[in-house]
Amino acid sequence: MVMTDAQLVAIAITVLTVLCGTWINNTRLGDVKEVLRAEMQVLEGKMENRFSSMDRKLDEILRLMGDHETRLSALERPH
Repeated sequence: MVMTDAQLVAIAITVLTVLCGTWINNTRLGDVKEVLRAEMQVLEGKMENRFSSMDRKLDEILRLMGDHETRLSALERPH
């Protein structure tokens, strides 16, 4: 089986097209990966702020509960 020049050119063009498509697709995937990493960092920062806020609120609630416990203990003690 002998291939003609036209067939070789067609195969070469097909192979080059596939390789170029793969390269472009990999480049786009790299771009998407970078964008996702940046978005995840932003989300991580927001979550950290939320957890810090929740910790502060919980500390305040625990402090208030301690104050109430102290007051109740004082009221329950016989005079």
